[in-house]
Amino acid sequence: MPDTRGKGAGVGAALDRAVLSAISGFCATLPMTMVMWRLHRRLPSDERYALPPREVSDEAAGRVVRGGSAGPPGTLAAHFGYGAAAGAILGVLAPRPTLVQGAGFGLAIWAGSYFGWIPATGLLKPASDHPRARNSLMLAAHAVWGCSLAWGLRELESSEASFRGREHPDAEKPGRA
Repeated sequence: MPDTRGKGAGVGAALDRAVLSAISGFCATLPMTMVMWRLHRRLPSDERYALPPREVSDEAAGRVVRGGSAGPPGTLAAHFGYGAAAGAILGVLAPRPTLVQGAGFGLAIWAGSYFGWIPATGLLKPASDHPRARNSLMLAAHAVWGCSLAWGLRELESSEASFRGREHPDAEKPGRA
């Protein structure tokens, strides 16, 4: 099978990067979720209400079925699906993202979501209407997601190169310091 990832491969290379980045975004949602859960337990008791993924998914489910709730499985499915969808974008925008670029992307996703489409659709109040500690929790979680996404994407690209029987450009050469 010809290699479609070379320079000038265009749509094929962008699609390959988007798929690898979506997988990375899905996987990066796990450490993000772990950070959210651990920091949530440290919030003041009056701020330990449901985290945004649950609030958003329950509000959306309630619009489909009166009084409906996404429940934990639906919330996790939506949360990980959004992580994958948002992650796919990074692979197209920055094919070889650094951890700093990943963290910045994670923070941009937070801002675009919690000041943008989520309040615009009425699913949740904007972040400015939430307590500072909760916003700090969400910022930290999104930075972790972005770093994990960038790292995961680079690792998947490296392993993908091995599947094709060639070295990745970032691979360390034996005997080099």
